Amino acid sequence: MSIKVFILAREEKIFHVDFFRDVLNSIPKDYEVVGAALVKNKDSIIKSMKYVYSIGGFKGTIKLIWLMLVKYADEALKNKSYLSVENVFKKKNIPVLIIQNPNDESFILNLSKYSPDIIYNSSPNILKKPLLSLPTLGCVNRHAGKLPFYRGIEPVFFAFLNGESSATITYHKMDEKIDGGEILWEHDEMIGVNDSVYTMYAKLFEASKQSFWHSFDVLRNGDGVPVDITKGEYYSYPSKCDIINFCQKGFRYI
Repeated sequence: MSIKVFILAREEKIFHVDFFRDVLNSIPKDYEVVGAALVKNKDSIIKSMKYVYSIGGFKGTIKLIWLMLVKYADEALKNKSYLSVENVFKKKNIPVLIIQNPNDESFILNLSKYSPDIIYNSSPNILKKPLLSLPTLGCVNRHAGKLPFYRGIEPVFFAFLNGESSATITYHKMDEKIDGGEILWEHDEMIGVNDSVYTMYAKLFEASKQSFWHSFDVLRNGDGVPVDITKGEYYSYPSKCDIINFCQKGFRYI
């Protein structure tokens, strides 16, 4: 029998459309994506742009807008059905739910009807025990930081700020501790002299496409490595001091 996978995601158009399109185009024979749920975005586009402006400044914000316009134009010319994450799933005839919060009791009850073996989470929500304990094999998260050293928010930004020579992408089995659980797969990407936080995220997304399904194999085999959260750091959003230091060191956000 196939391993049943349910995907939790959000409508993010810069990286997630390409990511899920390529992942769904390479489903192994022993896996089946039985459904997906998109968590409604809490932040408006304006709020997101204000955040980018706070770190990347005017030039960074304009550059991001330009990159998004070029991407949308390219996707529209190729195939209009791939302009959103929702349409990527629909193109593959995967049922899609639009939800407010994956921890809601009503959603968990609905999700249980799919009998998932694995839940893949790329939503911004912290999953709680009732949801984490639902799939037979566990919940898997993709995190753009080396665990346990770069837990939390903006790990790539802080890798730059701390002078790291590389950034890490990690798949891990989730538990109730944020960015804890078990490491299923990790990969280091070297930070080049011309790289920005944006270009490194792009590289990490590209690298993680290749091992999406492999991480599930590791989970099935019970070969995950426990994350020792007594080590490393948990990062929150960059402070004004962090942003000033980042810019003074000549780094770029976009």
